[in-house]
Amino acid sequence: MRIMRTGAVALAVAAVAVGTAGVATARPAGPGDGWPGGPNRSGDPVAAVTVDLTDEEVAGLVFTREEEAMARDVYQSFAELYPETEVFTRIATSEQRHFDAIGNVLERYGIDDPSTGEPGVYVDGAVQDLYDGWLADGSVSVQAAYEVGVELETVDIEDLQGLVDATDNAMLDRVYSNLLAGSENHLAAFEAAAAGETPALCTQDGTGMQDRQMMGRGGHGPGHRS
Repeated sequence: MRIMRTGAVALAVAAVAVGTAGVATARPAGPGDGWPGGPNRSGDPVAAVTVDLTDEEVAGLVFTREEEAMARDVYQSFAELYPETEVFTRIATSEQRHFDAIGNVLERYGIDDPSTGEPGVYVDGAVQDLYDGWLADGSVSVQAAYEVGVELETVDIEDLQGLVDATDNAMLDRVYSNLLAGSENHLAAFEAAAAGETPALCTQDGTGMQDRQMMGRGGHGPGHRS
């Protein structure tokens, strides 16, 4: 398995911040913005609000966009490798929502999107190394893939918690806290799958969307082979 990172997100954020000039300023927020960047569904005029981000906060968003893309791509690859499972497909869909949520924030602040649009290809070298390593590890067996899920979500939780602790921006705190809740949900599902149990996503997936469908329907765990 991959060696778990300690402080990797801080190093990546610092590296990006060095090349980030100035700060980003948000567009006006409005009622109905459940996720930052979402539509103002009330249709009412909204007073302009100016909120600046530090270079470190910008870099954290850029890194998180890459990390969420990487998680989605790893799980989608495992979903294709192990079609008898359900957990990877469902969590890959949730990771797509996380990826989109960060994309909304980047758009709101006018931050360049690092995403290449090509699955498995990332601008950040550390993220690329994690993808390559975890994909290789999880391709050995479905059990190994579950263990990759546990490790990946553990790292993601550590990174997100660090970002929550490092910002005083209420919007970013809310976004990262939502993603953190989703990652904790994912971790519980993968831990259950790795233990041979039937996982379920029965609570918020981190985007405010409920995911109540049990995985491994019919009483079979996600590793069940017909």
